Amino acid sequence: MIATMIRVVPILLSADFARSLHFYKNILGFEVVDRTEHRGSDDWLYMRLGDAEMIITASGEAPDAIDITSRDRKAAYYFFVEGVRDVREKILEAGGQPSPIQANRAAMDEFELLDPDGHVLVFGESFR
Repeated sequence: MIATMIRVVPILLSADFARSLHFYKNILGFEVVDRTEHRGSDDWLYMRLGDAEMIITASGEAPDAIDITSRDRKAAYYFFVEGVRDVREKILEAGGQPSPIQANRAAMDEFELLDPDGHVLVFGESFR
């Protein structure tokens, strides 16, 4: 092993920083823990919701949106949640468009959601 890992925090690129901030804060409920500014506006956000952490950075470009039913599986961000049905319902009520809940082979009920830049977010809960 090269080093002892403490945690991993994904960095998601955003083409429209204000839109991403709205999505993660208002649709998903993340709080901004830290931010940096460049030329008078935010361009980097460290966000947290429970134990989930992520960084959103303004890139000026982002990946093309992925069709959630036939997505490219190069990257997806998995959120282990409690009460997956309640989480999905709250996202719907806040204006998000999550997929239906499905059971996977690993005994998880899960749904998917695309963020405004096409990043695939998966939310799951064990039903064992």
